[in-house]
Amino acid sequence: MPSRADCFVKLLTIITALKIHPDITLKLTMREGEETPGSGNNLRAGDTLTLWDALHNMLIPYSNVSATVVARTMGERLLALEGGTGDPSQRFVQQMNLVAMSLGSSMNHLLVHTHEPDKRSDVLIDDGGTLY
Repeated sequence: MPSRADCFVKLLTIITALKIHPDITLKLTMREGEETPGSGNNLRAGDTLTLWDALHNMLIPYSNVSATVVARTMGERLLALEGGTGDPSQRFVQQMNLVAMSLGSSMNHLLVHTHEPDKRSDVLIDDGGTLY
């Protein structure tokens, strides 16, 4: 059963994705290497689905793979809009923190898994909303 923190991160992923790209018909494709440990491993490299379907997949079978694909895709969109470079998943995590703070989150430690099974991004937010 998912923890409250896991549920919070999934919901925050959805809210952040929709703020970045509200068009739910956007096509997302899972890439090689985006296999993600945990629940909902129901996608394979090359599978394509809409943002709408990916968001539902994150909630119904609780797909971590869908969350990884959404984070990477939205991070790529942010980097392209900003003319930036770097890890798209990390950029998405930064945006999630901004959204969390704008929603008044008092969560003080989020663990957000990247597409690499042995890597995660530790996201710290103190009670004052400061990012570390």
